[in-house]
Amino acid sequence: MIDTSAPARIMFIGDLHISDHFQGQHLSYIDNCIEVLTQINEEIMRRKPTHIVLTGDLVGVTERNLRDRNTLLYLITMFNGWNKVTNNNVYSNRGNHDIGSRITDFDFLVGTGVIKHIPHFDAGLYRVHLVDYGDVHRPLDIPSQEELDVFHVAATHTDIRVPGQTSWMDGFHSSDTVNLSDLKTMEGVQLIFAGHIHTPSQIMAKATIGETECSIMYLGNPTRVKKEPNLWNHYFLGWLESDGVSATQDTIIMKLRPHEEIFKAKVVKEEAEEEELNPKLDVDMLMSVLEGFQQYDIRGDMSYKEQIKIHGGNDERAIAIAMQFIEAAEEEFREHG
Repeated sequence: MIDTSAPARIMFIGDLHISDHFQGQHLSYIDNCIEVLTQINEEIMRRKPTHIVLTGDLVGVTERNLRDRNTLLYLITMFNGWNKVTNNNVYSNRGNHDIGSRITDFDFLVGTGVIKHIPHFDAGLYRVHLVDYGDVHRPLDIPSQEELDVFHVAATHTDIRVPGQTSWMDGFHSSDTVNLSDLKTMEGVQLIFAGHIHTPSQIMAKATIGETECSIMYLGNPTRVKKEPNLWNHYFLGWLESDGVSATQDTIIMKLRPHEEIFKAKVVKEEAEEEELNPKLDVDMLMSVLEGFQQYDIRGDMSYKEQIKIHGGNDERAIAIAMQFIEAAEEEFREHG
């Protein structure tokens, strides 16, 4: 039996993308990450939530693991502080950047109990559903209102849109786009705090799923991974509160420093193109992938280079970059046996 009388204060945090490797066009991306985490931590210490929910993509931009153990220790210490405030109630979705061919830092944080990764939890008058990347059509555990009289809220990591309302997202294109009204498995969910799309919502969009009116709010990427033309100067924290009798929903506006103070003033085009053509290599991961190709030939007797040429089709640029990765990994094999 769920104790709906227990007070609950639930905070939702958007995609963090913590990285000590990625630089992008930032003056210092890791310093930017620490500044954002400090700001969020101060809000947590002030508001004392009973539960914290992260929308996914915790670690990495072009990678899946932090390189410096000092950075990992810093992040674990931060999350442990949040666990102390919430009595070990820090949860997270698994975003697309939390998935890797080997153990990611997300897997490590879950495996060591620093964060929890479960389908849903109950807190006060709320049932919160955690919906991972690629899992948006999974049936949710939503009993009838006669069985469980609570509000259903979801944290998602999918490109969910409402035609005519989410117009600020029209310039973005992704492979997992879905209209909110088409998510039949979410009938019964009244509110979604969303990650995955980095731009924070301009409005609280609404659509009807079956017989349920559902609102969706994109919280935004606090660390602003990419310098975009219309860069946002704030992000949101989702906030739910219940005292056993009534329940309220809100969004907390968190101001960010002007982008001129975070990003380089100008990036020389030639340097940007060279960085794109010659990406930094995660050699350990490349060697792992190369070993996998050697052991499993998806095209029969073909070499992995021949396979890449076939699967690359007419995309000569993609094939060229893939070949650079493979050749770098081969060189590592030659040097290290």
